[in-house]
Amino acid sequence: YQSCPVTEYDCDGRDASGHLSWVGDGVCDDGTQTTGAVLNFDCDDYNSDGGDCVQECEDCNGNDCFGLRSRQGDGVCDNDSQNGLNFYCAAWRYDLLDCQNEEQCEDCDGNDCSAITNFIGDGFCDEADGSNFDCEAWNFDEGDCVRDCDGVLMTGMESFVGDGLCDDGQLVHGTEIINLNCPDFEFDGGDCDVPPVDCVGSWGSWSGCSVTCGDAGVNSRTYTISTHAEGQGANCPYPSGRVERVECNTQDCPVDCEGSWSAPSTCSASCGGGVRTTTFFVAVPASNGGVGCEATDGDVSSFDCETDACPVDCVGNWQAWSSCSDSCGPDGLRSRTFQISVPADAGGVSCGHEDADIDWGECNTEFDCPSDCSGSWSEWGSECSSSCGAGTVSRTFSIEEDASNGGGECP
Repeated sequence: YQSCPVTEYDCDGRDASGHLSWVGDGVCDDGTQTTGAVLNFDCDDYNSDGGDCVQECEDCNGNDCFGLRSRQGDGVCDNDSQNGLNFYCAAWRYDLLDCQNEEQCEDCDGNDCSAITNFIGDGFCDEADGSNFDCEAWNFDEGDCVRDCDGVLMTGMESFVGDGLCDDGQLVHGTEIINLNCPDFEFDGGDCDVPPVDCVGSWGSWSGCSVTCGDAGVNSRTYTISTHAEGQGANCPYPSGRVERVECNTQDCPVDCEGSWSAPSTCSASCGGGVRTTTFFVAVPASNGGVGCEATDGDVSSFDCETDACPVDCVGNWQAWSSCSDSCGPDGLRSRTFQISVPADAGGVSCGHEDADIDWGECNTEFDCPSDCSGSWSEWGSECSSSCGAGTVSRTFSIEEDASNGGGECP
């Protein structure tokens, strides 16, 4: 178990991480710097910069410079090596560029550094050619280039020494941390002298997949530390609360079929029993085990329609006339019968006559009947024309009606 780095602040509340090596380095860091990091350690919390600000001020020649620190970085090169004020040395950062045009500044490799003294103590280790301050003369870049027991830069981690945790370079949270467990750091200020206790932790149960199908399923579990490492004990491979996530149920989700029947067609007949049809169309076919539709694409269903009987008009006709009852005269009659072959049905038009209706009509009335002559003989006369011999007796024929229309004549 390794706590997060603790941010250190100077007397004025500025972030001082990586610059604690300035405390007690022989230079009073009182916040009057004009270039580079501006920090103030001149307070009780830092014991007056580790005593640097309590002692009398001495310039590069050892002369008293109390009250003259403000001349550092004021634009005037203070480089009197005999009896005047001299800030042109590494301890005074070569007068903070004031002498860059008059004196030669040399980095750890002897290269001119007049123009880059602001690199010193800026929070970055300057160790490259042309800007190398990683040496004792430059206080290892004012602490920026201090390395742990394994040679790893420990800028910003000076506060780890003696913080109660053994910083021994073992893996923690999956990342190699600083190693201070060596004599150079008094075995992490004694933090690594405590009896070792190995970290104990384990993964919890899997949570179960967040979905049953699709491409967004996640199954997770959480690592929990029950016993934290102490001293040089082995650290757990993961921090407490680490969550492991894996994909799950990535198979495609079942898709149910979607479809519908079309609107029914027009009935094939207006009466007497027609047929209407409807067609099934599939919009989304079933897949991945989804529920199928009630019918397949293109299926046709039919049903009866207009089942009422169609109207049937009556069909019938008069039969032939019978013979006339008389061949002449005004009383002749004949008849005919109406015969229905198709009776009306379902509201059809009637024939206007019932089956077997009889129609009577006059006949032969234009012919007068023949009238025979009618008449009669009178009685024979009472007297014979002769009393003997060949006498005659006569009688008279009287015509009552003459013959007409071809009637028989009277005798």
